[in-house]
Amino acid sequence: MNVRKGRAMNDQSRKTFSRRDFGKFSAAAGVAVLSSKGAAAKESSETLKVGLLGCGGRGNGAAAQMLQGNENVKLVALADIFKDKVDGTRTRFENHKDPKVHPKVDIDDDHCFVGPEAYKDFLKTDIDIVIEGSLPYSRPKHVEAAVNARKHIFTEKP
Repeated sequence: MNVRKGRAMNDQSRKTFSRRDFGKFSAAAGVAVLSSKGAAAKESSETLKVGLLGCGGRGNGAAAQMLQGNENVKLVALADIFKDKVDGTRTRFENHKDPKVHPKVDIDDDHCFVGPEAYKDFLKTDIDIVIEGSLPYSRPKHVEAAVNARKHIFTEKP
């Protein structure tokens, strides 16, 4: 009988996974999980409509990254307190040089909203995903409204 760290161990209890066995098992499980996720992603061809709420630097960056990193998304709506922010963001994305971004932008005039209550009309559109890029003081009411509107939300907490 061996004594290890104050516990008696017999030969039967020592027959457990070795590190090598664990590695083999983990690799096989990982391949199974990854292959099932890949199959699920390939089956979904529906384009998700994205709206940007808050057209400052943080929101623009998050929207660009979403468009660059995902194939089946399209930026279709913008909202901000200030008109120049909405106009600037729209122009920036419509003229974007990145071929992964430019073709995924389709913002119509009736999907551009301006003012302190713009988020209410913005959430009435057919967007699927809200990128919450506004200032921290307004996020709680925006997130609550987006949840109530049954939208998917990308947001940050301060």
